[in-house]
Amino acid sequence: MISTEEQVIPLTQVRKYLPPTMPKPHPSTCVRWALRGVGDPPIRLETIKFGGRRLTSVEAINRFIAALTVREGPPQSVTARSTAHASADSELAAEGW
Repeated sequence: MISTEEQVIPLTQVRKYLPPTMPKPHPSTCVRWALRGVGDPPIRLETIKFGGRRLTSVEAINRFIAALTVREGPPQSVTARSTAHASADSELAAEGW
């Protein structure tokens, strides 16, 4: 929930507050993050509507990124990924695929 102590910005300016290493999404992507969310169940970028404009906060952007990062989990090493692929291949082979 966006509080009165957070730095409120228009939804159209989300791109300016993303980490510099992150690709800058199209403004409609930011709107989709707010309205539909990402994933299942969806994680939504928190917004408020004031004077006909949709607003978010810098803090809400950080919470959104953190929630998506937690869902994804830590990055896998090449070895762990290869092991997971081999395990999936053997399971499929055992089932006749």
